[in-house]
Amino acid sequence: MKNILTGCTVAVFLLLLPGLTFAGGQQEDAALSIAFEDDARQFISPTGDGVQDTLELSPIAVRGEGQAIRSYELTVYGTTGELDGQAVYRQAELETRERGFFGRVFNVGEVPSLELPSQLVWDGSFLVGDERDGSIVPDGDYLYQLRITDAEGRSFTTPPARVTVDTEAPVIESVEPGFTLFAPTGDGRRDELVITQRGSREYIWRGVFADSDGEPVREFEQINTSSRLVNDQEPPEITWDGSDADGTPVPDGVYSYTLIGLDRAGNRTERQIEEITIDREAEFLALAAEYEVFAPGTGGERDQLPLMPQVFEPEGIERWQLEVRNDEDALVRRLSGEMPLPEQILFDGRGSLSRPEAASPPVLPDGAYTAQLVVLHQDGYQERSDAVSFEIDTTPPQASVEPLRRVFNPEADDERAQLQFSQTSSVEETTWTGRILDRSGTTVRTFEWENQAEDFAWDGLTDDDQQAPDGMYSYRIEATDLAGNTGSTEVSGLRLDTISDGARVYFSPEAISPQEVFEDKIADDAEPAADPDANPDADDSELEDGAAVQVGIEIENRDDIQSWALEFQHLERGETARITGEGSVPESVVWDGRLDDGRIIDGEYLVRFVLQYPDQVEVAPTAEDYLIVDTRGPELTLEVSPEEFSPDPDMEDTEITVSLLVSDRWSDVEYWSVEILDPQGNRFQYWEGSGDAEETIVWDARDENGELVLSAVEYVVILRARDSLGNESMQTRAISTDVMVIRDGDILRINIPSIVFEPFADDLFERENRTLLENIRILQRLSDILKSYPDHAVQIGGHAVSILYYDEDLARREQEQTLLPLSRRRAREVRKALGILGVELERMTARGFGGAEPVVPHSDTENRWKNRRVEVIMTPNQ
Repeated sequence: MKNILTGCTVAVFLLLLPGLTFAGGQQEDAALSIAFEDDARQFISPTGDGVQDTLELSPIAVRGEGQAIRSYELTVYGTTGELDGQAVYRQAELETRERGFFGRVFNVGEVPSLELPSQLVWDGSFLVGDERDGSIVPDGDYLYQLRITDAEGRSFTTPPARVTVDTEAPVIESVEPGFTLFAPTGDGRRDELVITQRGSREYIWRGVFADSDGEPVREFEQINTSSRLVNDQEPPEITWDGSDADGTPVPDGVYSYTLIGLDRAGNRTERQIEEITIDREAEFLALAAEYEVFAPGTGGERDQLPLMPQVFEPEGIERWQLEVRNDEDALVRRLSGEMPLPEQILFDGRGSLSRPEAASPPVLPDGAYTAQLVVLHQDGYQERSDAVSFEIDTTPPQASVEPLRRVFNPEADDERAQLQFSQTSSVEETTWTGRILDRSGTTVRTFEWENQAEDFAWDGLTDDDQQAPDGMYSYRIEATDLAGNTGSTEVSGLRLDTISDGARVYFSPEAISPQEVFEDKIADDAEPAADPDANPDADDSELEDGAAVQVGIEIENRDDIQSWALEFQHLERGETARITGEGSVPESVVWDGRLDDGRIIDGEYLVRFVLQYPDQVEVAPTAEDYLIVDTRGPELTLEVSPEEFSPDPDMEDTEITVSLLVSDRWSDVEYWSVEILDPQGNRFQYWEGSGDAEETIVWDARDENGELVLSAVEYVVILRARDSLGNESMQTRAISTDVMVIRDGDILRINIPSIVFEPFADDLFERENRTLLENIRILQRLSDILKSYPDHAVQIGGHAVSILYYDEDLARREQEQTLLPLSRRRAREVRKALGILGVELERMTARGFGGAEPVVPHSDTENRWKNRRVEVIMTPNQ
């Protein structure tokens, strides 16, 4: 309810007690007294708005018979500043009438008396008889007092009462809703609207939610029920759950909110938020994935997953996060940034359970995952979108194909009229496509199967129902799954032949990597071609996989042949290897990849089989196919930057870039890996992949457990690759770490495991020349760093490895008798060397810790070398 006061009213009682004699009567003993009925502090706001503009006093006079009031005077006094103690307003009236002559002489008759006005009003203005009259007094506290004089000339006053003049309205500094769209559905997301308010401390603060017609639906009120101004409060934080005063949910729609402030003088202020929307079907955040499945790290079309985030009300949001979780709801990756939100977030499929915020974690394993958008508001409120599901699948479709024959004649009237294929495949949500290809790779016939490949036969017709010409063909079946992985299988050496006797050559594998010398092997006792470099003791059991090729020869009639030849011609250089024979044609021939002069040249070869029949003048090729010879591993390029790692103490820049290029001209790259080894040759970090690669790995200089590289040591980066023939190649690069200063609060730490002493010795300079020079280099660098922190005290700590850790008593004796004294002497030796190099000795203290503070367990024989170290701690001088 709104109570509008038109003034402040004070009732005044005038008690005219017996004690005076009027109209010739006897004078009474009692004196006249006056009292306010309510002497509480009053508040007015003389602004002319009709609300508490005036102080209104309603005097009530109680007089005995014959008692008279001669005059009254209402006076208002200032209490502060220049007006302190001064009257600012006077209202007075004097009774001027007198009794007649005889009345005065004989003291008879009624004494004339004033009638007090029914209401005395002060409008807050000056009235003191000067130029200020009529103007409003300054805001502040005032005292007012009523004086009455009786007919005998005696004066009586009320106690001073306080009135406050206040023309300033309450101040609203801010009214900030957490959002202006919310959905009170009980799902935990934007169920309540919180409005944060700031303003002056006032008597009443009222918050009103109203519907689109302006009708209030919910009110919140804060009122100071005491008379103490110190208990006035700032406007409170309002939380609205979307219900009315009875707890009934209000309908969806647009509402307004008004904050109203009222002080004791009736001044009012308000501020309104016009559009607050309740929409229980609304979406506040949304995240969509372009694919349901993708294949990170494969280099395919779906190597990354585009995620499209949306924030429908971005006001007040400071940061965003993208959280990726596995099928066990464990966080594996967190990406974050400041607003505004990007239109698209590319998720590279990498993550780590132990370090989800790592810059370049490994590719996640295949499986089901979810992504969720999280936004952080300025007031700390956190909001999440619905999770979007996706799948990582890096396994390409698999298929196997086996032709039942390799030469066919569509004009034949038997089973040779078709080329039949037996094939199996994995089941995929996609189409398997089979293609018959001619020698140039052009598709001549296409076959398709949904989900899974089936057996089929080719009748020699093209896609436009024309007869394909005689020649060599291959068949490839492939499929691309939903993740973009493409799997394919190909068989070559297929011949369509409507003229000859159907001769053809076939071999497996279709690429070889000859590393040894083998004897040409010919079945059926045919004579091999002379080869002075052949190994006469070689047999089939000595043929390693991929080291030689066994060429099968298929022909309808192996007899009645004068001579035959199998030729291997390098397509680019024209050089050849030739195996010949007379008479019956063998079923197969083994070739070791060498030319006739014994050399091995990588490249593509044309394999040609020719026959010569008796009385045949011209010899023409009867069958052809192609073969790859590849003896070299993949070509590698490896670069690291920087080659010397030197981060600042706050570890702001700890990234090392490893750039690699892996390719192979003749064979598929089956596998590549990048391995980083610590100074002892142990694996420190590892990445791997397959196929040709052009990768940039951003490494955070930590191992898989988050351990940072050590100071003043060298790490080796090894790039290895292997092709499909087993040929391997390798490149290495070195990364040197500087003497690193790590900030730990106010303390700076330097951990150096590479200052080397002779076993159980403490002399830095008894090492071999190379180690001595390295010790001096590290100490010189350490001294330069210590000199750059002149206001820090330096503690040099020596640490050692416990060899007898497995027995508590032995380890204790080893610590007391050997490790502590040795580490102490070594720390002192380092301190002395640093002093020689210019560091003030008085800044440095040396301390031995022995094996008491290992960085890895002493039982970890692979890594416990890290415990043998010099640790420098710098502390700011007090």
